[in-house]
Amino acid sequence: MMPPAPEESPDTLFHRLENNFFHPPIRRSAAALQIAAVLLGLVGLMVLLGLAAYLLHVDSIPLRVFIQGGTAIVLVFGINHGAGLGWRHLGLTSRRINLDLLIGAGSVIPSWLLNAGISIIITMMMILIQHTSMQAIVEARRPFLETFAQVSSGYIVPLALFVGVYEEIIFRGFLLGRCVTMTRSLIWGAIITSVIFGAMHYSIQGWIGVFQTTFLGLLLSALTIWRGNIWPAIVAHVGIDIIGLILIQLLFPWMQQFLHQS
Repeated sequence: MMPPAPEESPDTLFHRLENNFFHPPIRRSAAALQIAAVLLGLVGLMVLLGLAAYLLHVDSIPLRVFIQGGTAIVLVFGINHGAGLGWRHLGLTSRRINLDLLIGAGSVIPSWLLNAGISIIITMMMILIQHTSMQAIVEARRPFLETFAQVSSGYIVPLALFVGVYEEIIFRGFLLGRCVTMTRSLIWGAIITSVIFGAMHYSIQGWIGVFQTTFLGLLLSALTIWRGNIWPAIVAHVGIDIIGLILIQLLFPWMQQFLHQS
């Protein structure tokens, strides 16, 4: 009788994850420069689009998202290609794509529930510690909710699909790989990338949104590191955004009534 196989130690499992990960074979200084270039490009693009919307008095959310995402993807692909790197170094290659897509789909509801739980915890902490009223919290979130409540229902799936793809290519594909190369740590790479991901949502979602998206970034980073590619994260991200957009459109009238009665 064959002896039972020894249990895999955490170190062995962690090393396997490291070996399976797609961080690019570049110097740490080069990784830092690439990260800085993309972040400066993203911030500059957000400022320019905001300024254009203000000057032209036109603020179409789908249009801004498609321009911002399309330009960001061109920038990321350009930097990646210019460094002599391929699709793998953006996490876009998969040995078992069907399984990865299935894992992503199965992660949608658990990830959304965990993220909703974080939002509830943050809200309760603000009420208990800062003595903030529920009305004030809802009012602070009103601009964000109102913006997406006005999105046509026909744009929900295309918008969520585009955002899920381009944000995962940028954050879990490009930035996570470079942060892992720069820090030489999967954990710190995931933390730094998730904090950046959360911070990028401050302008439209506020501090509650920052904490929500940072936590979501950690979940999506864990999926990416586990599977060694970004396809599960893309599917999960798209599904979570679809649920979120549908709920905003359904609940926004109730929120307006709540503020009016308070």
